[in-house]
Amino acid sequence: MPWLPTQFIKYLNLAVVFSFVVTDYEYLEPRPSLKVFVFFSNPEVSDLLKFSLEQNFKIQVICFDSPKEAFAAAHQDYDLVLVEDTEASIGIIDSARGKKSRVAISSKKGKDFQMDGLNLAGAFTEKDLLAGVSGILTSLGAESRSESVSGRAVAPFFRIGVPLLLKTNPLLTEVYIKLSDLKFLKIFNKGDTFSNEDVEKYHVTKKIDFFHVKQQDSAAVLHKMNDELNKLL
Repeated sequence: MPWLPTQFIKYLNLAVVFSFVVTDYEYLEPRPSLKVFVFFSNPEVSDLLKFSLEQNFKIQVICFDSPKEAFAAAHQDYDLVLVEDTEASIGIIDSARGKKSRVAISSKKGKDFQMDGLNLAGAFTEKDLLAGVSGILTSLGAESRSESVSGRAVAPFFRIGVPLLLKTNPLLTEVYIKLSDLKFLKIFNKGDTFSNEDVEKYHVTKKIDFFHVKQQDSAAVLHKMNDELNKLL
């Protein structure tokens, strides 16, 4: 390594330290208590449902982009299968018949939806879907993210899928990347614009699936996402 003056190294180190804001936290990622299958013909609806449900409950929500992919996975057992009453979902709903998996349906028929042999947990119109599914998850024993885990506080950050951040422009809060269980790096400030170029940079090139936002700012982000979900339903 070439020799560098001590004073130069000192300033170089300072530059590295102050180029980024790294926050230390005692971080604990909650262990999912339930596994939820979600398929809607509009992938945006699936992604927004996943975000809203995972911010309220310590659950694992698994979304599928195509009917073929969803149908292939529907033969497994899940704690809850959430689908819409459409032609694209007929095979998925039918494959759930006679299985242990409880099924929640988004249907224009609402409570009048019926299908023999289906372990139906509930059927809801679009406007009642999020509240109805939340009620089912509560009845199934899903843990709220506001609860503590093993006597330790739930993580002060929640995660958001990189593409979903486009729906919060201008950004409603500071945005971080998780470096480790104890460190988070701030990469965007509140009010910044998050662009398609940023999605390309972080999600496609750097293979980052999630950003993190402080839990104290969750209400504003969750409200915005629920508004976007209601527009699509």
